[in-house]
Amino acid sequence: PHTFEQNDTVVGEIVSGAGPLGNGILIAVIAVLALTKAYDWEEYLNLALGAWVAIAPWVLGFADQQYVMGVHVVIGLVVAAVAGIELRQLYAPRPHSI
Repeated sequence: PHTFEQNDTVVGEIVSGAGPLGNGILIAVIAVLALTKAYDWEEYLNLALGAWVAIAPWVLGFADQQYVMGVHVVIGLVVAAVAGIELRQLYAPRPHSI
């Protein structure tokens, strides 16, 4: 049991430290790719990544850290909302001019 607690702490430190950094890097890379040309798969990926970042505190077990949880939820929801807006603009019917 004592060894498990030590391993659990190490895993928790890795998840709470490297996970957010990795998620941030992925969001930044996708954003840079979107600057060159808009692909719909980038927006779907951002939508999924934003949702993941928003729910990560509960899935990965660090929801008890209020500040970290709040940052994840806000950033995740903003990324997902912007991706949703972009997808809506990509697939919205265009008005026809006469």
